[in-house]
Amino acid sequence: MKCVICNKCEMKCVICNKCEMKCVICNKCEMKCVICNKCEMKCVICNKCEMKCVICNKCEMKCVICNKCEMKCVICNKCEMKCVICNKCEMKCVICNKCEMKCVICNKCEMKCVICNKCEMKCVICNKCEMKCVICNKCEMKCVICNKCEMKCVICNKCEMKCVICNKCEMKCVICNKCEMKCVICNKCEMKCVICNKCEMKCVICNKCEMKCVICNKCEMKCVICNKCEMKCVICNKCEMKCVICNKCEMKCVICNKCEMKCVICNKCEMKCVICNKCEMKCVICNKCEMKCVICNKCEMKCVICNKCEMKCVICNKCEMK
Repeated sequence: MKCVICNKCEMKCVICNKCEMKCVICNKCEMKCVICNKCEMKCVICNKCEMKCVICNKCEMKCVICNKCEMKCVICNKCEMKCVICNKCEMKCVICNKCEMKCVICNKCEMKCVICNKCEMKCVICNKCEMKCVICNKCEMKCVICNKCEMKCVICNKCEMKCVICNKCEMKCVICNKCEMKCVICNKCEMKCVICNKCEMKCVICNKCEMKCVICNKCEMKCVICNKCEMKCVICNKCEMKCVICNKCEMKCVICNKCEMKCVICNKCEMKCVICNKCEMKCVICNKCEMKCVICNKCEMKCVICNKCEMKCVICNKCEMK
């Protein structure tokens, strides 16, 4: 070993003839600088704080090592990037001095977490499943994005609502974890479809015409409700029958698509009126007395038929003759 001492600056340089290592020691600041002639690496050691700083003359990289917490900080003088590495938990934190972005990388689970100091947004990225999860610290909203299927799922921690958005078909599906209701919304046609997982009922709502269509998956019945005129139309997919119900006058009108017959039923007086669209004949039936009254719209004639005695009585409205 050789020790060269300078009387002016109080610097000592210890040189090893075997390994070609140089150690420069300052008596004032207690700093040591170890220099290797082969790899051009410098290692600055502070006796007070136990910090080591390894400097490479080729790539301008600095690596600060703390002997207490086992943390390493790699600093690049060109791109101003810092990479903090923990030897215990295998976590890496890349910090950019320009954009204030932090990227925490775990070597075990291959997860990346990008944190922005300005907008308080976190983006967790998984290298395996290509999923991204953007988390906002202010509004407690999470947005899970899949790079494969272009689906987005926005989750609110407060109201337990999930909104799945597809970038291809512009469909939104709002799911509530409490009531098990799903609401599918199409941005093109302004249609909403509310689906209940319990009763298997679907309710299609159109924002333009204010019409609602309730569909039951069990009995194949459809009920079309108009918010303007308070009319309900129940349609059966099996027998092709339609039943129009008015909430004001309590009248029901049953329409058969096959024979073009209409049957108007009054809930108050128990009267039925069968109307044929072909011959313009009306047949009024009373549920109490079993009487039928056939009325012709052309000749103004009435024919009353009794189901008991099989008697018919024809009445003319002009001359009042029976």
